[in-house]
Amino acid sequence: MSNGGFWGPKLCLLVKMPFAGKSLWLEDILYEVLRCNLVHRAMLPATAKQEEGTRNKVVLEIDNNGVFVFHDALLDCLFRVVHNASENISEFGGVYLPPRGHPGVSIGSRGNPLVISTLRLEVPIP
Repeated sequence: MSNGGFWGPKLCLLVKMPFAGKSLWLEDILYEVLRCNLVHRAMLPATAKQEEGTRNKVVLEIDNNGVFVFHDALLDCLFRVVHNASENISEFGGVYLPPRGHPGVSIGSRGNPLVISTLRLEVPIP
């Protein structure tokens, strides 16, 4: 997430969010909520919910009840990361998904990402 591959080219972010009574890195929230629950158990826990949204921005938030809310575009980001991972590319016929495009701004850089702590995050994706 911090090296420009997850959010899109030129967007290098590290995000902390208050979740389950702790300040956690977004990667840890995604691992617990999506990988462990959605992928392995085919369900979301009561501490997470998916909402429909636009495909041109990722919206993540911790709502007033402490629930992690994510929009559809997050799933597209996750799919691209899994699809283009070197250990998985042969499963997809050796074809990489092309970058979405280049955003008009740069946020952070490889090795020097922008680190933020927030309840709500909106990241435009090209």
